[in-house]
Amino acid sequence: MLALIGIACIPLLVSGGFIRLKVVVLKDRKLKKIHAKSAHMASEAAGAVRTVASLTREDDIGRIYSHALEEPLQISMKSGLKSQCLYAASQGISFLIIALVFYVGCLWLIDGRYKTNEFFTVLTSVIFAAIQAGNVFNFVPDASKAGSSAHALFRLFDNEPEIDALSTEGIMLDTSKVVGHIRMEGIHFRYPSRPAVRVLRDLTVDVPAGTLYVVPQPQGQG
Repeated sequence: MLALIGIACIPLLVSGGFIRLKVVVLKDRKLKKIHAKSAHMASEAAGAVRTVASLTREDDIGRIYSHALEEPLQISMKSGLKSQCLYAASQGISFLIIALVFYVGCLWLIDGRYKTNEFFTVLTSVIFAAIQAGNVFNFVPDASKAGSSAHALFRLFDNEPEIDALSTEGIMLDTSKVVGHIRMEGIHFRYPSRPAVRVLRDLTVDVPAGTLYVVPQPQGQG
């Protein structure tokens, strides 16, 4: 009965740690979306660094980027405070459970309902159970990172490209019979962002057949 009293209180630790885990996971997802906006802005500014420098907008870009990081900082601080409060509660409850077992056990020892060795056996078991239940939530941040990584991996595995290079559908050419000679003349190219600057001017590309050289493998090796 004394052990059941202590064990019945342990779900409080589990529920507190589970709520903390949900808070951390939701925080990571929200921060990832918000940081994506600021990272995109920083990438655009870095890509157009010449334009930014020519317009002397470095300070403005830095100020805008700093402002974009304020919201993630506030969310991180609020969720961190909630998470640590739940963690402190889950750790503190374990000592309350131990105190409760001590109190009830002492009363039953006085009444002669329990022997000393039985009391300390139950007390030690409940103490270790409560401590280990509290220690489980030390791994909550790692579990959150593992969940985010697993989600990213599954999203990568489930990604279907628009052009499947391994598809066997359509017309398959026999490489042993195909002989090609590719020649492109008068190639001109400009980047859409800089239409006034011509990158390629009257370029000619000539690729005769058989110019691709494949190194043969030694005999006896796969």
